Amino acid sequence: MCGYEIIGEKLKGSFQDIQNLIEKRGGQCLSKPEDYKNQHQKLKIQCNKNHLFERRPTNLKRGDWCPVCSQGKFEKICRGFFEEIFQNEFPKARPN
Repeated sequence: MCGYEIIGEKLKGSFQDIQNLIEKRGGQCLSKPEDYKNQHQKLKIQCNKNHLFERRPTNLKRGDWCPVCSQGKFEKICRGFFEEIFQNEFPKARPN
């Protein structure tokens, strides 16, 4: 095994670790343990609202999650900042 492979194995983490992270967020990993090769390979996931999506373990560790559930998340964060700074309401301008 070369140095890159050794480092890759250490960074990869176990499939069980990734599965625990997914379950902690209320999701379910649909990929099989034997399909998990490295941290950059996308895994099939189902969120607690039954949306199906694929994410890399590195992205899951970073906080990424279901693209449908997190839609508009950053707009809400920005709106909260603007409302706090300007002491004025900023209603949502786009339809659901």
